[in-house]
Amino acid sequence: MMQQINLYQEMFHREQSWLNARGILIISGALAGLLLLLYGQALFSAWLDVRSVAKLELRKAEQEHRLKELKAQVPGPAKGQVLGREIEALSKEVRVRERLYEVIVPGSGGNIEGFSSYLEGLARQRIHGVWLQTIRITEGGDDLMLVGHTLEPDGVPRLLEKLRSEPAFMGRDFRRLLLERASKESNTVRFTISTHEGAG
Repeated sequence: MMQQINLYQEMFHREQSWLNARGILIISGALAGLLLLLYGQALFSAWLDVRSVAKLELRKAEQEHRLKELKAQVPGPAKGQVLGREIEALSKEVRVRERLYEVIVPGSGGNIEGFSSYLEGLARQRIHGVWLQTIRITEGGDDLMLVGHTLEPDGVPRLLEKLRSEPAFMGRDFRRLLLERASKESNTVRFTISTHEGAG
């Protein structure tokens, strides 16, 4: 006689319990691994934060250093006054050089013929007993002043008459003539001739 046994019936299956020692060990190992993974991630995150803080501190130090450099470059009140005086002095020097340029360089705004024609005319018209001490030519040749001495006061009008024949002096009006004795004991007379009434 044959008997069939159904092994698939529930009564023949051994119940597996997940709470046995092996299961607990597997679960504990998995939890420990998970905790180690979380701990590693926390350590890595903390390391990244430390690096970020270090970079920020380095950048802050660089910015503070740059700020100190910029503050050192900004002139204080004393430096500003010194620079102001230097700028003013240099500006005056530039103006003087510009005026010299206008006077010296032909066609630059001053007398385009220069001053040599005046000096040549004065050299050609010599009067015995009259000598020049100062020749002042200003305003690009517009203002002329001659200062000198003479032994004979009538030598000054003769000098003026002769200068009228010189091309450089043609059309020039001398508006001021001053004659004065150099001293009580001296025979010489000091004269000043000027195209400008206020010249001294």
